[in-house]
Amino acid sequence: MTQNPFNLLGFSRIFMLILISLVYFTSLPSDDLPRKFFVLFAMCIFILTHFLLFNETTKHHWLIFTSLDFILATCYAFVFMGDGTLYLILFGIISVTLFLSTENTRIYLTFGILFFIMWGTVLLLDNGQNIWNHIISVSFVIFSSIVGRLIGKIEQARDKEAEQHHQLQESHSALKDAHEQLRDYARQVEELTVYRERNQMARDIHDTVGHKMTALLVQLQLAKEYHMRKQPVDSILDTCEGLTRDSLQEIRLSVRTVYGETSKMELFIPSIKKMLKEFAEMTGMDTHLTIRGDLTLIPTTLQPVLIRFIQEGITNAKRHGNATTCSITLTSISTEVHLIIEDNGSGTSNVTPGFGLLNMKERALEHGGSVLFKSESQKGFQVEVSFPLTEMKWSVKSS
Repeated sequence: MTQNPFNLLGFSRIFMLILISLVYFTSLPSDDLPRKFFVLFAMCIFILTHFLLFNETTKHHWLIFTSLDFILATCYAFVFMGDGTLYLILFGIISVTLFLSTENTRIYLTFGILFFIMWGTVLLLDNGQNIWNHIISVSFVIFSSIVGRLIGKIEQARDKEAEQHHQLQESHSALKDAHEQLRDYARQVEELTVYRERNQMARDIHDTVGHKMTALLVQLQLAKEYHMRKQPVDSILDTCEGLTRDSLQEIRLSVRTVYGETSKMELFIPSIKKMLKEFAEMTGMDTHLTIRGDLTLIPTTLQPVLIRFIQEGITNAKRHGNATTCSITLTSISTEVHLIIEDNGSGTSNVTPGFGLLNMKERALEHGGSVLFKSESQKGFQVEVSFPLTEMKWSVKSS
């Protein structure tokens, strides 16, 4: 039921209750004080229950207030028996209130049975006088009940519409927030993509160009020595020119890789063999490659990573350890891929990862693998890399 007692429905209800009470009051002779007192008392109770029915804090006691109105209307029927059927209009008003307050069928039946018992008793005590007036007035009560039921349905539909509108507003707000979050996530993904592309480019340039630069440095040192001995250096300069061109090509390739413009990668093992052969020829460092297991088990996404590891390993062996021999052992079994790169260089008792070794660690972690560096002074340097094929694990330490 609507909460405002002064809206059209509430005003009509209280107006009809007061009007009927005043009609009864003015129809009584001046000396009929008991019935006049009853009418005034009943009118005050009607007014009180009306405001309690429409009050937010007391409306949940509607059944008590409606029952009290029903009792007062029944009293009107017996107090003014034989004076017409005006009291039945009170029951019509109460029926509208009842159907607006609940959908409980048992309560409908209870009040209906009590009403017809009361009406039948009044007809019986009144000897059936004015039967048609009674029937017409009872028809008004039934009509009021139907109208009350329809108004109740309209109120329920309005409440449901308001609730759905509220839910729609909440959904709209939630959708708006989600849209803003999605925009933030998209911006973060874009930033991370740029960061990843830059890291990838930096690593590729370091691994490939750094590899070529090491070979170029060796060739330049050799050319310097030939020049001091007055020996021809044309072939060495040609080699240096080739290394420089290859380095430039590697830089361009790294840029194209970021934008997805690379062609299909060469075969895995032939690429490794070609790289080792060229590096050995340019630097004079012997390289040995050992393959164990089934290489077809190595995923294609892991193959360029392994090539970069080997490239960085032999480059570091020559650049930092001045090694003369470097051995690479690649093992592939059903559960993991294992790579060992070891040289006979100067080694170190304190391994401090630089840019290249840090790149190795990052590459290994990105693919769920692990990398281990081992070295002792004058005993060479060893890199061990493992990539699980059946189960990958990542761990993050809390700060």
